[in-house]
Amino acid sequence: MRSLNQRTLLLLFLSSLVAYSFGLFMDIMNIDAAQYAQISREMQEYNSFLVVKHHFAHYLDKPPLLFWLSAFSFKLFGISNFAYRLPSFLFTLLAFLSTYKLADLFYGKKVALYSLIVLMTCQAFFLFNHDVRTDTILAGSVVFSIWQLFLYLKTNKFLPFFLAFVGIACAMLTKGPIGAMVPILALGTHFLLKKDWKNIFRWQWLAGFALVLLLLAPMMWGLYRQAFVFSGEECYKNDKFYGLKFFFWIQSFGRLTGASTWQNKHDPFFFVHSFIWSFMPWALVALAGMGRIIANAFKKASYSDAKVEFFTLGGILLPFIAFSLSRYVLPHYIFVFYPLVAIVTGKTLENAIQDEGGKLFKSLYGIQYVAISVIWIVGLLLISFVFPCSNPLVWLTFVVGVAGTVWFLLKQNTPEVRLLAPSAFAIILLNIIMNSYFYPTLLTYQGDLQVAKFAEAKKIPAERIRTYGNDRCVLSFEYYSGNLNADVNSEQMHAFVTQKGNWLYTDSAGYKEVKNLNIKPVQVYPFKSYPVTKLTGKFLNPKKRGKVVKTDFLLEF
Repeated sequence: MRSLNQRTLLLLFLSSLVAYSFGLFMDIMNIDAAQYAQISREMQEYNSFLVVKHHFAHYLDKPPLLFWLSAFSFKLFGISNFAYRLPSFLFTLLAFLSTYKLADLFYGKKVALYSLIVLMTCQAFFLFNHDVRTDTILAGSVVFSIWQLFLYLKTNKFLPFFLAFVGIACAMLTKGPIGAMVPILALGTHFLLKKDWKNIFRWQWLAGFALVLLLLAPMMWGLYRQAFVFSGEECYKNDKFYGLKFFFWIQSFGRLTGASTWQNKHDPFFFVHSFIWSFMPWALVALAGMGRIIANAFKKASYSDAKVEFFTLGGILLPFIAFSLSRYVLPHYIFVFYPLVAIVTGKTLENAIQDEGGKLFKSLYGIQYVAISVIWIVGLLLISFVFPCSNPLVWLTFVVGVAGTVWFLLKQNTPEVRLLAPSAFAIILLNIIMNSYFYPTLLTYQGDLQVAKFAEAKKIPAERIRTYGNDRCVLSFEYYSGNLNADVNSEQMHAFVTQKGNWLYTDSAGYKEVKNLNIKPVQVYPFKSYPVTKLTGKFLNPKKRGKVVKTDFLLEF
């Protein structure tokens, strides 16, 4: 079989690195990413590592690993966008390596390479490496643990056994029990369908989970101490073990049972359409591959065939069903098993390439034409309509992307190049445009971020600026300014604005309240304000954008 040549591979890897690099240095978005950055900064500045706090109040919603790593990165490199994102990006690299190695264990180096390219160029990984949440570390830890578990079963050596459960512990320290459930479901399904009772009942699994509990001990002690010392506060319900219950049950399984109060309205196919856009440009290829694996599960011959695996079936389908039954859903929840989806996709691509000219190859080739067309139509709309661009470098990137895509599609190239390179190159160049132009432009509408930059440029002392207003997000203002306790209530605001040299950041209602006090600001600075992670058709349409964009005000007294 003809291989992807080194120049094509080098082009894909270097261009994807450029796209990821732009994302590493981008300003941080509200809400989740800015909140986690602010918590990490607070942890770093006040050295409160075991008891996680947000605005000096106790915070339980997420386990601490992301905050620990980001706080440590802040200590090493200082407060910056890069320092916050660096730990998550390192886990992304771990996910790439682990996916390659895991695919190689079962399918060989060809599928391993295809799986790596797919994961490296899927939209989700570009997205959650700049809009950093807990899922980046979670995905890397989970696929690493699955790789090490299978490596242990193959070699029977202690090191991969140890590393596998370190990976599970890291996943649980990032997002709770789901970090253990995906590896358990992946391996458990594989062993059950293969009737591999010997591996199911290994006593070593008990030792492994004892190791996990040992590694979780610092966090567990912090949760217990937090609730023990502060039991009686509303969040602990007079229960000294509430923190531990929240971690092990309420936050994850409680969304299925109703024990968690987190709920949102969603249609039954929410994760289906979330998957289609977030695993672009490979989503339809992946669905074809999942169909093959599900079909294998109904063939008795597959159970004894060493070439057939079922860990991707258990690690993808069962969590997908569980997430779909949850009472609270967000698109990034399913990103945890995308490394396994990449392996399914890589194997499907290999099957198609081996059957060049066959039905599967022609079908996937046609699918990629559709995906590429969607990618470049979206890119053109972003830079010509949504945020019209006059920067020639952005337009040059677009033209080079389209031209390169067309060149890779030419019949003179090998089947591998024609099936993999056009889609990968198109999505990479689109994300270079998005990370270098679209998102920076979009963030000019994140009012509190722009106020923080303005305050820094004006050298306004932290004690001289306060925020006031209802239903407003000022998380990125707090993170960038270091002003972690800037929000004031109505009474405090009234006293604050009477003092010369003070500044108040507020919304239209707050500005109106100041006017009613008959206090005239020395200067009024308006800032556009919009929740940038909740893009709507009205916002994306320049003619209707003014109807949904609000105005915040920075008032100088």
